[in-house]
Amino acid sequence: MNLLASSRNASRYMRWLIGLCRLGVVKRYPLDKTIAVSGHTFGSNGSHFFIEALRIRDQGGSISEFLQRYYSLNEVQPYFQVVGLPIKNEYRQYYFLPWEQYQFKTIERHSFSHKFGPTPPSALPKIVDRLLAIEKKIRIEGFQQFSRLDGILRVTPMVGESGETKFLVLEGQHRSAVLSALGITHAYYMTSAAYLGQLRRQKPIDVREVKDWPMVKSGVTTESQAITYFNKVFYDELSVHVT
Repeated sequence: MNLLASSRNASRYMRWLIGLCRLGVVKRYPLDKTIAVSGHTFGSNGSHFFIEALRIRDQGGSISEFLQRYYSLNEVQPYFQVVGLPIKNEYRQYYFLPWEQYQFKTIERHSFSHKFGPTPPSALPKIVDRLLAIEKKIRIEGFQQFSRLDGILRVTPMVGESGETKFLVLEGQHRSAVLSALGITHAYYMTSAAYLGQLRRQKPIDVREVKDWPMVKSGVTTESQAITYFNKVFYDELSVHVT
């Protein structure tokens, strides 16, 4: 191992992170204000199913059995099954988010997802092992967020009709859930993504600007339908809660 090269890389990494903090791209947010694309919440009273799975484990229950029950009750739904009849039948079978740029996904792509069912029992060991490994690491070492191994979690702001802001977790659901279960209240999140060494700011998903969302502008969905979907995520009404 080239220790000198490793040290230089670590130094560059730290300078990069410090620069991001100064730019306001990386900020410390309360976990209570972060949510998942499934609508679940994180934080001290979080509803996320990974938080509940760890609580079940602490009470002597089985994480795998709990997650199997959760996934069976929360299979991913096509967008128009959530918001009503499609404008164009060609899009009725797809899952997508109205604020994203033409990312149509078939239901089959979620067959082994950790976010929604249907997730077969054969996929559960990998999901459980990852969750427990993250929990063990944080319990032993603490959440060393500015190390290469933990990294900075990534979010995009969501702004409701009243101006309330929450933060949609794009990368880091396992870690956000573990932190919540361990009683940690704040974490550093990045509101931009790095591509080929350059930063692209995540534009807030503001429901008051729904007419400008890609799927609305292109006529794939109506403003009313897009607002309905946004509110289900924003107010944690999209998923069935399992205890």
